[in-house]
Amino acid sequence: MSSATGRVDPAVSRLAFRYRSKNAQASGRLLPDGSFVVLADSTAVRESSAGDKRDRDERDRLIRQGVLVETEEDNLLRFAEDHVFTSPSRAAGVIRDGNVSGPQNWVEPTTGMSLKDFLEGDPPFAPLRVDIPDYVKPDGSAASGPFSKSSHGLFKPESLGSDGAGDGSRTDYFKDHLVRIFKEIGEVPVPYRFLVSNGAQRSMDGGCLKFVGPDGQNVADFICNRQGFIVAVQPKRSLVDSLSPEVQSIASDLAVVGADTSISATQREQLVLARVGQGRFRASVLALWDGRCAVTGCSLGAVIRASHLLPWRTATNEERLDPENGLPLIATLDALFDGGLISFDPDGVLLATRAMASHSGLLEEGMRLSRKPTARMQAFLAKHRAANGFPQ
Repeated sequence: MSSATGRVDPAVSRLAFRYRSKNAQASGRLLPDGSFVVLADSTAVRESSAGDKRDRDERDRLIRQGVLVETEEDNLLRFAEDHVFTSPSRAAGVIRDGNVSGPQNWVEPTTGMSLKDFLEGDPPFAPLRVDIPDYVKPDGSAASGPFSKSSHGLFKPESLGSDGAGDGSRTDYFKDHLVRIFKEIGEVPVPYRFLVSNGAQRSMDGGCLKFVGPDGQNVADFICNRQGFIVAVQPKRSLVDSLSPEVQSIASDLAVVGADTSISATQREQLVLARVGQGRFRASVLALWDGRCAVTGCSLGAVIRASHLLPWRTATNEERLDPENGLPLIATLDALFDGGLISFDPDGVLLATRAMASHSGLLEEGMRLSRKPTARMQAFLAKHRAANGFPQ
């Protein structure tokens, strides 16, 4: 947790920030001591029209040292390696070839919050554009929302105060939606206040913050600026996993397999391994596709999942182990496929739901399977499309 000492909150140091100037694009991270590292393959403007170029000597030195190298574009240089600057402003100045305020211009792309928003001052409402349903009590009556529609000032952790442990539907609602938003925005800290899909403002209720924080149930960490005010909240992995439908469904499915006395111990072991993405099923699926993702061709095994076409819960034991009922997909595509957000037509062309229109960066134009599905695989895919509302 940050304090007024000027140290950087460790959670902020884990975030990636971006800066753009003309056609130059750079990514970087703030280090705990306040210095800033620009990541390799970031680009910088070779020559700008800026009159004041405070960091020009630094830029020229990096060219001589081979840190900044030529590119095919006339007015762009590229970082050949990661490079640490004394400050985010110095880093941005070299990239722009002109003076610039780094804290204001380095932006966390998912939340739209600037580095300055995380470090100091009174940050604006982050443009998350998520949906937050109204909170109602278990008896159906209305109640004040854990994500308030009022514009609240920032809280310091020590100023939070509510009686009890927060065990109840209101805190459960807060935790559910905190985790949902966290996952929807790419597992980065959720801004304390933000804009929802209709542009309305929301800010986190102080009581709910206290109940999930270190002085409450301790299921979330506070991201504090240098003045000690909470600017974002990061749910702990234990909370995220406990509310993950996939984790819960795997546990439930494994319990069913364990209780099935109609199958042998060997088959039971094979089914257990198949359900957690290992064993014979995964090996057989990868073998069918030459050890590569069926769409991207990626061969890095650590990021490839063996995804069932016909969901585990509706498949027979034979279908659960059938490699024709599987596709090797990189983790992002696997999650989208498993969630019914994408599918494939009989020729292997990728189909996407309307919900993906606002997340176009996850997919590329013309994505398809690297070869046409077999007749048996087409039958499994037809059931996947039907179950998720895709045209047949």
